[in-house]
Amino acid sequence: MKRLKSNKDWTKSKKIINNTINLYRKNCKERLIKKLVMNVVVWANTYRYLSSEGSAENGKFDIRRTPYLKEPLEKFTKDGVNGIVLMLASQLGKSETLNNIVGWIIHINQCPTMIVQPTETLAEEYSKERISPMLRDTPVLSEIMGKKNNTIK
Repeated sequence: MKRLKSNKDWTKSKKIINNTINLYRKNCKERLIKKLVMNVVVWANTYRYLSSEGSAENGKFDIRRTPYLKEPLEKFTKDGVNGIVLMLASQLGKSETLNNIVGWIIHINQCPTMIVQPTETLAEEYSKERISPMLRDTPVLSEIMGKKNNTIK
């Protein structure tokens, strides 16, 4: 570490350190507040875009199109909830529910996530046909994941 030559150098260094600490605190506080305030429904309505490959109506996500999915999405971030079961007919939003949860985790919670499918083939199809288009077409996720979007490990 460089030795400080004068009081002026020390004042400048102290200012840089304080600015760094304040910036760190601000970022941590913003992330914590975002996580506490923004449940999956709010996140999806704010940031999510539906892809043409996986949705009859592509464009901005709106929970009003599928109001019956609001409760399971809200339950995902509630304390004490250990599981969510959806009993729906086909093509009624189960995949989009899961995609919204995954998108929220990537953007807000930022922790390792794994989706399990019954077979390797189904897992690859889901990854390529559902997850990759969501990562590409939702700007905040595209920014985080970059161009790679390799969802299969």
